[in-house]
Amino acid sequence: MVKHVWTVICSRAVIDRESNNVSLENVLERIRINAEPEPDGFIGIPFTVISLWIRENDELPTKSKTRLEMVSPSGETRVVNEVDVDLTEYIRFRSITRFSGIPADRSGRYSFRVAVQQEGSKDWDIVAEVPLSVTFIQKSDRKENLELLGEEVPSNE
Repeated sequence: MVKHVWTVICSRAVIDRESNNVSLENVLERIRINAEPEPDGFIGIPFTVISLWIRENDELPTKSKTRLEMVSPSGETRVVNEVDVDLTEYIRFRSITRFSGIPADRSGRYSFRVAVQQEGSKDWDIVAEVPLSVTFIQKSDRKENLELLGEEVPSNE
């Protein structure tokens, strides 16, 4: 069986050519944007969702399918990506999905739901759900040029 180890949302994932280790840059937990929400809105901030998968038993080669879904605060599935995971030759696999931005029409918690369909099964098992908080700053609350990724901006007020 294929086992999910972790999933992270970050601005960029860099894989070292020598060691094949991955560096995750700017892990994203929330996005604050200086704009009004719009129907069918899109926030053009590129990001990456990366997951690590391993063999549950190192001695048993296996395959599966994985699915990444983005779920809006209203529960609507907005993005779906499926990846075949082949662990017949290697014991680990990273799935990397790059986004040019996020479809967002309101403030709230957007979730990236990760599921696996084991070889020979028709069922999808949810193995992780990673939240990303999106906040639109209303005109009355805006400070000039406010766009935050992760940290609060200190204020002199």
